[in-house]
Amino acid sequence: MRFLRWRTAFPSSRTSEALPRAAGKPPIAQGPKRASPAGQQKPPRARFRLSPVRNVFGLDISDASVEGVELKFRRGGGFEIRAYNRILLPKDVIADGDILRPDALQSALKSLLDGARPERFSNHAVVTLPEAKVYVHTFDFPVSLREKEVRNAIPYEAEGVIPVDLSTMETDLLFHRSQDQKTRHVFFAAVPRTLVAQYASALRAVGVEPVAFDVESAALARADTGPRAEPVVVADIGARRTTLIVVEHETVH
Repeated sequence: MRFLRWRTAFPSSRTSEALPRAAGKPPIAQGPKRASPAGQQKPPRARFRLSPVRNVFGLDISDASVEGVELKFRRGGGFEIRAYNRILLPKDVIADGDILRPDALQSALKSLLDGARPERFSNHAVVTLPEAKVYVHTFDFPVSLREKEVRNAIPYEAEGVIPVDLSTMETDLLFHRSQDQKTRHVFFAAVPRTLVAQYASALRAVGVEPVAFDVESAALARADTGPRAEPVVVADIGARRTTLIVVEHETVH
């Protein structure tokens, strides 16, 4: 799942207008090309990922709780916590990812924002979606295929493994190569469009703008494993379920 991006990836699908334009793919800024002296290798160019907003906090909404954390850069390098809070939810507010009581969820979100310490949260958030409602699959393609060709092929491949009508889903995908550099792995994710709208509505009701929605397993993969070459298994032990995640090159398999 691409960070700060949840969009309809297929040319034939209808693009959702539920999220702002800011939730598009963050551009990658690169330095200008320079000629290298003969016999010397070119140094790697700097790459910067630009967020559509300056400050954003991470928000996890589960059946059992709502949790938020926001980091800020620390002088001299590294990060420190700018704001954090956690609010437990009654059992009848969210069940298997479905919002049963929007008013109670909004009340919990307001308590989360009001009780944040040591500072207040920003008013933009990246939100993880409930795993029970997200369909994920990894497809393999030859590296000889161009990205456009793969994108055109994915809808037909997905129909055989995901038992839902993709026209009713928000979808996205992430490309990366295998260790042998001969296979292109494509991580595909789909979530009901109505679910995204429900979560976005609850957040906007308390003054929080969702700049992106993410898959919880993919977010954990980026945060916990780092750029490891070898595959690793991440165990996510929650209040009501445990999930095992196989990760390679920061991508879920």
